Amino acid sequence: MGSEALKAANTMQVRQHNKTVIRQAMLCLRQATRPQLAQKTGLSQVTVSAVLAELMEKGEVESCGSVPSEGGRPSACYRYRGERHNAGVLYTYQMEGRTLVQLEVFDLFGDRVDRASRFLGDLRPESFDALLDAAFQETPGIRTLALGVPGQVEGDKILFCDHRALAGDALSRRWKGRYHVPVLLENDVNAAVLGYVQGLRGEVAGLTAGLYFPGRFGPGMGLALGRSPWPGRQGFVGEFHYLYGLDQWNGMDHGNPAAVEETAARYLRAVCVMAGPERVVLYGDIFRPGSEEAIRQKVEKTFYNAYGLQLEVRRDMGPDYSVGMKALALRQLKRTLFGTAWEEE
Repeated sequence: MGSEALKAANTMQVRQHNKTVIRQAMLCLRQATRPQLAQKTGLSQVTVSAVLAELMEKGEVESCGSVPSEGGRPSACYRYRGERHNAGVLYTYQMEGRTLVQLEVFDLFGDRVDRASRFLGDLRPESFDALLDAAFQETPGIRTLALGVPGQVEGDKILFCDHRALAGDALSRRWKGRYHVPVLLENDVNAAVLGYVQGLRGEVAGLTAGLYFPGRFGPGMGLALGRSPWPGRQGFVGEFHYLYGLDQWNGMDHGNPAAVEETAARYLRAVCVMAGPERVVLYGDIFRPGSEEAIRQKVEKTFYNAYGLQLEVRRDMGPDYSVGMKALALRQLKRTLFGTAWEEE
């Protein structure tokens, strides 16, 4: 590459970087003046003005009047139009022995602008059509879709799913053809454990394991390394159905608390030996008050009280699941709109 071409490439890189920094600041502040953006980003007001002019031309930013400034003329104020683009999120999980499908729509700010849910039977690719059709009609600007499923996922394909009819790539092909947007698929427990670690305070070191015991189907697990999901090769992490030595769950009496706790402890012992997580969260409405301590004692007894297990039981996986799917969907939305440069900042 010649010197002129290299100089032009570097200039383009700098402009892209500046644009990304301003976008991030505007999404954080929602509205700001040029001096405020210059202070937050470290860029000069001349650079800020140039980037704002480009973003206004694209319709991303609009003028919203002026605000008083210190000892001078009022400063022009600009607002980021984050409500123009939205991400649709669907996730399925078991509640009281039934399959709940939850739909949420978030704008670029992460504000929820729509929500709907319904209980469904055996899921098929067309099972979601009514919910999604209504969402696209009521909320313009949905630019990406994300789905959490109880299964093993790789790219656009579901390799294994508790809802057998969802296996394969028929669902992602259906949504792309019907709604003309990118589709992101994620394992349910991977998304939940991602949501769980987002809520932890301070530095999150090492592995976090989340195990889901849904009752109707077999257990599954997700891992997070720090604050990022760790699905492993081809999403194999936590796919316990491949291990015949851990298949006692479906044949046991889920109404027997002692049996539930002993079986959950058996899974957890295997996870501790194979992965050694720093902390573990167990999900499932089959657990009772006191299950957390009972399971922890069973595991620690096996390890001669040497492990120091940080264990928490959450009967409802929904809140963590929602937070994790929201984070994944917003990342996908920004990638769709702004490219991979956004992730590199």
